[in-house]
Amino acid sequence: MMIVTLADLQGDNNLPRACGRFIEQFASDIGESSTDVAWTLAAQMLMLADPFWRGGWGWAVQNGYVPAWSMSRADLSRADLSKADLSRADLRESKLRESKLRRANLHRADLSRADLSVANLIEANLIEADLSGADMTGANLSGADLSGANLSGANLSEANLIEADMSWANLIGANLIEADMTGANLSGADLRGANLSRADLSGAYLSGAKWDEYTIWPAGFKKEII
Repeated sequence: MMIVTLADLQGDNNLPRACGRFIEQFASDIGESSTDVAWTLAAQMLMLADPFWRGGWGWAVQNGYVPAWSMSRADLSRADLSKADLSRADLRESKLRESKLRRANLHRADLSRADLSVANLIEANLIEADLSGADMTGANLSGADLSGANLSGANLSEANLIEADMSWANLIGANLIEADMTGANLSGADLRGANLSRADLSGAYLSGAKWDEYTIWPAGFKKEII
């Protein structure tokens, strides 16, 4: 991470433009220079608890204003991360049970083997996120964008996936038992070996989806009409 000073943010330089609110927050929470803070995982977690930093974290990280420590295996159970910018965050094996991630930006985040059971992910951006082996039992993903996401081996049983975009997602071996996928977009999705028994696929769009003899469909589902 480059060293950023308050003078840099206030002056005429080549840094990405920071708004007045960011400059005020930087002065309040960090000080005169980015070196004034002991950048530890604990400090990062405290900053993510603040609504301002939560919303601009990804932007600040990408522009070099603050570092991004791995949150792999961190316990974020029941945390309020609504609208947080966690794009490309390392959240492998993290505990996010019952967390609030409504409209969070998790684009290309690594959530492999994370516990997201009963989490609120309504309208979250999970485009190309790695959710392989994740536990998403009972999670609310209605309206979420999971296009291109890796959900291989994920547990999505009883999840709310109403009108979720799962186009071109990797769902190989995923557990979708009793998931509500009403109106979901599964075009181009890979459902080989997935278990969709008792799932609700009413109005789901499955054009170009892949499946094999190991795919388990809901009783009476007419896959031949896909």
